[in-house]
Amino acid sequence: MQDTGLAERESLGQHVRAVEDRALQEIDRALQETKELQGRLSAAARQSAAAEKSLRELIDQANIKSLEVSREASAQRARADAREGQLLALRDLPAEFRAAFPQKSRSRGKAAP
Repeated sequence: MQDTGLAERESLGQHVRAVEDRALQEIDRALQETKELQGRLSAAARQSAAAEKSLRELIDQANIKSLEVSREASAQRARADAREGQLLALRDLPAEFRAAFPQKSRSRGKAAP
């Protein structure tokens, strides 16, 4: 009976050790998986931050370009308005003066003898 009790106790001890070993292996596996996931998460966060930085830089460049184009458009509009004003002023000149004006500009283009 003692032998049976010892054998049973030994069997239970082996079973407990086997269960503990499996539990420790599962813990090790879970820890390893956690480390891998943390590494992937860190890499993804770095990649996301880099992409966000790149996009912000592109937005800033686009905003600067937009301001430059807007300023250039305003300058072009101002020049066009000035030319339009000049044309309107020329329309108001007497017909004789307008007739003489092109002749004067043609004579300027000719070389002196």
